[in-house]
Amino acid sequence: MVRERSSGETVVDGETWAALYSGDTAHGLDVPGMLAMLLSPLAEGGVPVFVASTYNADLILVPRDRLEDAAGVLRATGHRVDL
Repeated sequence: MVRERSSGETVVDGETWAALYSGDTAHGLDVPGMLAMLLSPLAEGGVPVFVASTYNADLILVPRDRLEDAAGVLRATGHRVDL
């Protein structure tokens, strides 16, 4: 079961997950491979993910206790992460 808390965090099967949002200015909608560019380093870093994609953006959910790890992995591969 997936549900959102009033804090904006998401709960998946009892575990709290935090969302990394690709945002309005991260890339154009016609640029292929952007989600893969984010997911590949997270997979290599052993960070679990839950992904939801919409027409406007991609949400990458990571376990709340791994948020700093995820941010560090993405920053190390050249991505900008604002927490």
